[in-house]
Amino acid sequence: MYLLDILIIMIITGLIGGAVNYLSDSNKVTDTSKFKRSLLECLFLGFAATIMIPFFLKLADSSLLQDINIKNEKNGSYSVFCKENLALPFAQNYLLWSAYCLLGAAAGMKFIELLISKVLTQAEKQELQEKVQEKVKADKKKIENLLATEHLMTSTSNSENQIITKSVQTGVQKSIGPIKYPGDPQKGRFGCKNKDNGRTLSVEYTDSRIKDFLNLIITVSTDSPNHPFEGDLYLYLHDSFAKSLIKIEADGKEKVSYEIPSYGAFTIGASADDGRTLLELDLSELKNFPEDFRNR
Repeated sequence: MYLLDILIIMIITGLIGGAVNYLSDSNKVTDTSKFKRSLLECLFLGFAATIMIPFFLKLADSSLLQDINIKNEKNGSYSVFCKENLALPFAQNYLLWSAYCLLGAAAGMKFIELLISKVLTQAEKQELQEKVQEKVKADKKKIENLLATEHLMTSTSNSENQIITKSVQTGVQKSIGPIKYPGDPQKGRFGCKNKDNGRTLSVEYTDSRIKDFLNLIITVSTDSPNHPFEGDLYLYLHDSFAKSLIKIEADGKEKVSYEIPSYGAFTIGASADDGRTLLELDLSELKNFPEDFRNR
């Protein structure tokens, strides 16, 4: 029978609250003191507001209705309006329920609009959280794939570097000088000239999709079409790259290029013609490159 008690309270408080809303200053036009809504409209809004009280308590994570039901079952009572039940301690829950219903009914349309706004806000938050979670999952998957790819590339690059290094130790590297600058390991090892023996080492750049990076276009070309490369070309990059030693088939060609993204400037070394041609270019000295890139 506690549900009947709840409904009776809602009807009574809906009438009282609707009347309060009708007589309140917010329902009167300031200049003329006329009522904005009729009494019937206010009573209807009062009933509508009391019907929404359970939903309001649900949003507020209140267990008031459950407490009323549980205490009724424990005491074996059927109605709070029975004379013997009026003094029971659980009657305070009915008073609290009455207060909620009365406040909702007195607020009328404002209370209803508040609930609507709260529901929409929670729905938007939930939708946003779902989108964020989906993005986090997608980004996590991308990162995992990137790490796995980077690990594979690094492992492969290390193997390739070892193979290439072994293949050039007999002739090419004998003519390359020792590392003088650990921070820029190729600097000063290749003669400090970007032109020699009819060959030219040059670098251009384009904007990269990666923030703060530039896409480097490294080119080694011959000065005469009658003087093509002999053998393979080797590019020596900064040791921070996954592949710091690049082997390019250049035999019989007049121009070869290699592209790689870079965050900052470094010295590029090149060896061609079976080690007879050594070239070197320090990107930090190229004035056509952005200053912030050259200083990194």
